[in-house]
Amino acid sequence: MAPPNRSVPYRIVVWQSVAAAAVTAALFLWEFPGNEDEPLNGFVRSASALAAGLASVIPAGLYAWRASVERSATGFLLQGVVKFALTLVLVAACIIVLKPAAAAFFGTLVLMQVMYVAVPLGVGDGA
Repeated sequence: MAPPNRSVPYRIVVWQSVAAAAVTAALFLWEFPGNEDEPLNGFVRSASALAAGLASVIPAGLYAWRASVERSATGFLLQGVVKFALTLVLVAACIIVLKPAAAAFFGTLVLMQVMYVAVPLGVGDGA
């Protein structure tokens, strides 16, 4: 049996970072019709997307770093629980402190979670 590919967590973090940056830039640059009254609306949407991206990338990066040196099944499980808890704490903090634009924040958050499925299935593996 082949050993597990330890680079998958790092690839997930890279693709999450790319996706978060792309969504943040797109929301900052894209003018929505009917929002001419609020000049900072693009900034609020892009900041919301950036916050969601960081709330996902930071725990995933920590997990990738720790998983690269962890050798026991219990350690992997513990690192996964820590990643999940840290993600929950960061998302809650973003919602409470920043009061983000809901569609941009949760849309980006869903996209970040989709990366956990898409990357291992072959997105961005260079094949």
